[in-house]
Amino acid sequence: MAERNRFVTLDALRGIAAIGVMLYHSMPDSPLVIPGGYLAVDLFFVLSGFVIAFTYEHKLREGMTPREFLTLRAIRLWPMLLVGAGLGIALYGGQAGMLFLLPSPYSDTLYPSNPPLWSLMLEGIAYLGFATFAWRLRTGGLVVLAGVSAATLAGFAFIDSGRLHEFGAFWSSLPAGLARVAFSFTMGMLIYRVRRGDGLRHGPDKRAWSLVAGLLGVIFFMPDSGRTGGVLAILLVFPAMLWFASKWELPLPRAGLLLGAVSYPLYCIHVPILAATAASAVSRPVVWAILIPVSLMLDRWWDRPVRRWLLALRARSEAQTRIGIST
Repeated sequence: MAERNRFVTLDALRGIAAIGVMLYHSMPDSPLVIPGGYLAVDLFFVLSGFVIAFTYEHKLREGMTPREFLTLRAIRLWPMLLVGAGLGIALYGGQAGMLFLLPSPYSDTLYPSNPPLWSLMLEGIAYLGFATFAWRLRTGGLVVLAGVSAATLAGFAFIDSGRLHEFGAFWSSLPAGLARVAFSFTMGMLIYRVRRGDGLRHGPDKRAWSLVAGLLGVIFFMPDSGRTGGVLAILLVFPAMLWFASKWELPLPRAGLLLGAVSYPLYCIHVPILAATAASAVSRPVVWAILIPVSLMLDRWWDRPVRRWLLALRARSEAQTRIGIST
């Protein structure tokens, strides 16, 4: 039996998804064609809804305030956001608000010098919704929210044919992006609620490899990924994948943990580096081979230490406040 608070297959899927996004953004100079790579972002959202509900729903019920929750999530996101946004600004310019996830008011693209940051902004909006009202909803209320956002997303995809991959990355597509994150994040919460009924039992199972194969299939071979196929992946495939991933643990937990460690740093830094090397003689596979270990090093030597420091700083500040109140 795996540790109750660790879902290694989720870590592995998140890492593979981040690599899929990197490969997608390497086109058209890439030797690989990755039509469904952008859909990996939707897998991030559904995984996030599950993990956030698993980690924080009971804490909010026990008295954690929305402010405390949002502070902890900001600490989780900010160290690598600082690197990703700073890299984009250093290489291509942009407004300093990017360092705090503020989108550009001067272009339709929310983050011109590092476009993937749009999903972090939508994730932040999902956190705000979770902390202020979603965790309080009964399961039936979450079902309604998921249904409405699913219908809204499908409607946008039908009306704006072929632009599913852009939903959320631009001011003009922001309403569709909000539906995109609302559905997946809510589905992650729902799956947590249902799985909570069986004690969230999970353990090593060779069937977990089928989930890895399924994700690779979506990334590389999803037909009509711009509309029908993409919508089906978001509404059906990824929630089903999360359901089984929360039960089946990969027999190689170390590999899953490493993939999970790579995922967030890689997502934050890959586009500025890919753009900077596009006109060079360095081949795309060489850039990929550099980006992945660099991301692992950032996780170990930057992201985790800075987060520990920020958490310690927060703890000291809270202790000083309590002392001040008591005296």
